[in-house]
Amino acid sequence: MKTLILLLFLVSCSSTNLSSYTPYNVSIKPGEVKLLSLKTPRKNAKGKVSCNNQEIPYLENNGTISIFLAETYFSKLKPFSCQYIEKEEKVTIANIKIEKKAFPFEQLSVDRKKVFYSKKDLKRILKEAKQLKLVYKGNKKDVFFNGPFALPIKSKVTSIYGTKRLFNNNKNSQHLGTDFRAKLGTSIRVSNVGKVVLADDLFFSGNTVIIDHGLGVFTMYGHLSKISVKVGDQMNKGHVVGLSGMSGRVTGPHLHWGVKVHGHWVDGDSLILETEKL
Repeated sequence: MKTLILLLFLVSCSSTNLSSYTPYNVSIKPGEVKLLSLKTPRKNAKGKVSCNNQEIPYLENNGTISIFLAETYFSKLKPFSCQYIEKEEKVTIANIKIEKKAFPFEQLSVDRKKVFYSKKDLKRILKEAKQLKLVYKGNKKDVFFNGPFALPIKSKVTSIYGTKRLFNNNKNSQHLGTDFRAKLGTSIRVSNVGKVVLADDLFFSGNTVIIDHGLGVFTMYGHLSKISVKVGDQMNKGHVVGLSGMSGRVTGPHLHWGVKVHGHWVDGDSLILETEKL
């Protein structure tokens, strides 16, 4: 059973009073994402949705609101709630409980320069961090994806999401993506419809492509040997973003695939499995 679950909740309500909603009790684990969908009591919803004091973009269609809900890998396991807010009215639509989750451990040996940073490398790392922050900020209210998400490559998984890592017996880290075995030059395909928001060489992930799918959902493709797209390109599902490689901090050729939702790296498996129902 997959550790990351994507759920769809549907709430029907014919009243025009927001306070008539009965909130759902939802459980989620660190690194999970869920899809919360409800019917608003008013057509053409103009309010906002807030979860754990974070405004969450939503899709409204014929009186139905849909949002992605994500919990950080670094969760403090504190419960929170989601509210729908319109003008002077506020209603709790879900009470969220965080459950514990265990993650595996692995040791890796990489180039010493990728663990102990020079002043030049540290300057680059900090610069790229600022660059990525702007990339992931984006216009999250747009919706680009269409139908279910798909794996970027059909291959053996060599490292799962959430794996705790020790580099060179010194540096602790977490693997917040999925690694796939990939020979040099293997075509890597985009998981869904989206827009290219980054195509660049980064210190950690090497030649990297990031796709904005809308509603706060991004996918990234790292360690490429070649980038085949440029920023601003509109991508259809299955289009090639580049060729696999071993650029950046790696121990060998492979693809690193990441999924980021509302600023949190999450396991992409259920995003694929459960969006097949859409």
